[in-house]
Amino acid sequence: MSTTIPETQRFARVTQLAPVGRPLPLTGELPGEQAAKGERLGVRVSADDGAKRLQIQLTVKLAEGGEGSVFQTDVAGYVAKIYKRDKLTGDRLEKLRAMIARPIRYKGICFPEAMIYNSENEFVGYLMPEAKGVELSRSVFVPQLLLTKFPSWTREHTIQLCLTILDKIRFLNDRGVILGDINASNILVVSPTEVFFVDCDSYQIEGYPCPVGTAHFTPPEVSGKDFKTFLRTQAMENFAIATLLFMIMLPGKAPYSAVGGSSPAENIKTGAFAYEGGDDALPPGRWGFIWSHTTYKVRRAFYETFKRGEAHFAPAKRFSAAQWSDLFAGYLRSAKIMLRNDPMAMDIFPTRRKMKKCKIDGCDHRFIPTQQNLYIFCDQHVKRPSGPPVVHSAGHTSAVPVGHRTAQQTIRCKNPTCRRSFTLSVGRPGEYCQDCWKKVGCRKCSYVAAKWMHDERNGLCRRCYEEQKRLAPAHQASTRSTVAAPAPNSTSREAVVGFFVAATIATILIFIAIVIGG
Repeated sequence: MSTTIPETQRFARVTQLAPVGRPLPLTGELPGEQAAKGERLGVRVSADDGAKRLQIQLTVKLAEGGEGSVFQTDVAGYVAKIYKRDKLTGDRLEKLRAMIARPIRYKGICFPEAMIYNSENEFVGYLMPEAKGVELSRSVFVPQLLLTKFPSWTREHTIQLCLTILDKIRFLNDRGVILGDINASNILVVSPTEVFFVDCDSYQIEGYPCPVGTAHFTPPEVSGKDFKTFLRTQAMENFAIATLLFMIMLPGKAPYSAVGGSSPAENIKTGAFAYEGGDDALPPGRWGFIWSHTTYKVRRAFYETFKRGEAHFAPAKRFSAAQWSDLFAGYLRSAKIMLRNDPMAMDIFPTRRKMKKCKIDGCDHRFIPTQQNLYIFCDQHVKRPSGPPVVHSAGHTSAVPVGHRTAQQTIRCKNPTCRRSFTLSVGRPGEYCQDCWKKVGCRKCSYVAAKWMHDERNGLCRRCYEEQKRLAPAHQASTRSTVAAPAPNSTSREAVVGFFVAATIATILIFIAIVIGG
């Protein structure tokens, strides 16, 4: 993509809102106002792009929404949006004029190209390229519909879809256009390489804000605000971009879905992100498996963006569309290698954890981790105990790495808060009992992990524990003056105690001497 953008295509970045416009009363007709969806009609209107004016026809009513209706026209590849009467305002007119004055032509971006006027030469709508495809919200964001509408897709297809969408967002952002209302209803999908952006008249340009938004895509710094009352920044846009990508890769799952009973909006404010950046701390079930198979760099980027206190959580540090493009391009390039390492690596909905390489030096075998064997050895380097295998309540069988103790030995649980005796079921020295493998939530953020992991950190997950440690020095400094020092009279108290002890001993010795003498 060229870095030199013509001035005629670049909108100025401003900080002051444009004046709110007044309603525009119509003296003439509102074209197609009484038509039903699917009805054929032949209403003539004028289309003006600032250079020329043409007479065109509205031929079929395609859809109706909250702001107006969309009509097929007799101009091939173009449709018209006609606003409802109460949506015709002076600021909307001026905004569309500004958009059309700096034409943006890019495949798949249905940007306004001409004003539409009625027979009385009154503004009633605009002309735009025709879109096709199915909404993200009715396909990719619904797992069952994704499998139905795109049954042959793999993870490579969803990665490519992210790259295609990022290409269009980057094109617009580079030209001073803020999409603002980035959500699943405004992006239509034909294939991983063909998508369409609609409702482009709501995009923010110059002093004209995007007046609408969606909770999942709204960053914490403007949560709860009226979208009409402020101009979004590129940092706010970057938050929405990251959310969109997350919800494509984990189909329909928002990054701040309910954690510990809190609402998504509250989780956004507090930065309560339930996914760790590493391989082994996974949410339970389908979403954890998908997260496990996502490449580390992409996982880490999501984690640092959505988790409060991490490197890219601050608005100014969020990844741009260009940076995300680089990450996902690398992800796509690594697909073949990942498939060689794990045949399930490119499944959209994997049914297990990602395979790992055996920890034995010189061994290239890979194994499927289980809850009891997250880090250790492949089957070739696991010593099976003699006799029938021990089947545990969780359904796994005992397996002991070569050189370690056998499953018949009884040991104490390594968890210092437990220390119960149990029969060794996993071949790591100092293993944990079955109760300590049960899933529990962090007492601070509710992140779910094995009980022993939280117990060893006073009920906290690793991230909350590290955060507490970072905050500890400041707390200690503030309370240092209140820490008890040795009491000034401690020496005198010790002397008194010593006196009484000596007196007691002397009394006993005198008594013994009297008895012997007597």
